[in-house]
Amino acid sequence: MNVVIWFAERMDEKLEANSHKNGWQDCSDKWLLNRLRQETKELTKAVESGKIDRIISEAADVANFAMFIADNARVAADDA
Repeated sequence: MNVVIWFAERMDEKLEANSHKNGWQDCSDKWLLNRLRQETKELTKAVESGKIDRIISEAADVANFAMFIADNARVAADDA
């Protein structure tokens, strides 16, 4: 299996699990970056725990917040 597709599926699972929350489009970059840092700390703890499922889940969270920042930048550039 292609690792990018596999990981994108993990990211999508996390997004679906949190679909009850508001989207990221109205979040500031500063807020999103702070959340990314928090998620990175959670990933660090997951790696230290050695629990594979937790590592994968937290890595997907980190990737999603990075994607949110990139998506907001893309939209801002398109609007400019």
